[in-house]
Amino acid sequence: ATVLLIFEGGSKPAATKTNHASQQPKMKTFSAGFPGTKACPSEPLQILNYSLSEGSTHGVLHHLFVVGQPGWVSGLWIEYYLDGDAEPTVKYQASRMCGQYFPERAAPSDVYNAGGLCGTNSADQTGWFNNFPIPFYQSARVLVRPANTSHCGWGWYTIRGTENLPLTLPGSSLPIPSGARLKVYSREWEIAKPLDLVPLFAAPAGTSGLVMQVSMGIRTNCVGGSAAGGGYIEGCARFFSDSDEANEGNVVGTGFEDLFDSSFYFGEDAPLHKPLFYAAASSGLTHFERTDDGLERLSAYRFFSSMDPMAFEDGGSLVWMVGTGTPGPNKCDFPSKKRRDGDDSGRAIYSTAADAALLLGYGRVAGRELTAVNVSTYAWVYEWANQ
Repeated sequence: ATVLLIFEGGSKPAATKTNHASQQPKMKTFSAGFPGTKACPSEPLQILNYSLSEGSTHGVLHHLFVVGQPGWVSGLWIEYYLDGDAEPTVKYQASRMCGQYFPERAAPSDVYNAGGLCGTNSADQTGWFNNFPIPFYQSARVLVRPANTSHCGWGWYTIRGTENLPLTLPGSSLPIPSGARLKVYSREWEIAKPLDLVPLFAAPAGTSGLVMQVSMGIRTNCVGGSAAGGGYIEGCARFFSDSDEANEGNVVGTGFEDLFDSSFYFGEDAPLHKPLFYAAASSGLTHFERTDDGLERLSAYRFFSSMDPMAFEDGGSLVWMVGTGTPGPNKCDFPSKKRRDGDDSGRAIYSTAADAALLLGYGRVAGRELTAVNVSTYAWVYEWANQ
């Protein structure tokens, strides 16, 4: 590097070389590949076992590509054991990590690229890539494990990282402090009742962080048939930027699709009555399907970057409500904590006659019944201890 020293009086600038080698450890990329290798649910395959070089401060895993049989590879679990952790520090399924919750029902030609960070560019969803920056500070072991309900299979795997790579929030220049970890909050398919509060993530007090990405999958029986849609779509999302129980939170989505930067039921309520699929750097709709048996299935993802960061300190959470009990301008009012009757599960409990009357009186939203939904979620959050 060259430093220009400017002197007064019109003298020429002098060039002075500065040696930064002693100030910052050098970057060094490492990689591993396994072509045509077998993995089983009871016998996972280790695709990386790496320790940092002497003098390195940290490493960043920043690329994974998995290839395998249709369906089998989409459900593949990827497990990261970082810095000696006995349990996976980071664990996710290949398709859901980028918001596709129904790969088995996707068309063979369905491909998408979420801002270069994750997705599938392969026919029949036979290959999935992930470029999420995952930091570690001593060592990294990575295993691939087929789903328990699956079978042994042959796959092709590539994984890559770099020592001492500066860590920033993807899609931004926002720095991630040393010691931060990337945490995955996931929820397997669970039934959520009308007006339940569904937490996508909840970071404990004493931690600060930045949310990188959230995704959700919905599967529900729509009263009146799938074409009628479901009242859950009116549910708002609130972000809590700290763990203070008095914090009422900030509205970040005035309806389910609003959280994912879409409108009018992802296009089904627009004049053409067709879903609009999209895969942008910030958000995307990966699946939308209505079948004759009354089922509706959809999934979507949302990234947060320098243009739209989601930061918290001393704990934080993101919560979605199944529908709403107060249509109109006040539809995003969440029930107060006092009305949860001491329940700490994150769900809203309605036990009074007034609550029951509210539900019965509300009934339909835009001609839709407010009913239970089957929901699955992922949230990727960088977290670090408060300084």
